[in-house]
Amino acid sequence: MSYVYMRSEAGLYTVGFYAPDGGWNPESDYGSKEDAAARVHYLNGGGDIDADDADLLIEQLCTALRDIAVAIGEHP
Repeated sequence: MSYVYMRSEAGLYTVGFYAPDGGWNPESDYGSKEDAAARVHYLNGGGDIDADDADLLIEQLCTALRDIAVAIGEHP
């Protein structure tokens, strides 16, 4: 299982994971994507990160999500 975050509403990012049956399991909420990304990094076994690491992690997550969307035909 891997934790991820998503923008759940304007100004709110929810950290959680998807169960094998596809159900969403929220863990916590944050007011910024940087804080949510830092929590995801920690929950997935990483240590503390600084702002530059958070920006890189966000970029990597966006790329991975885009690749998944392309693979399942949800993104042009």
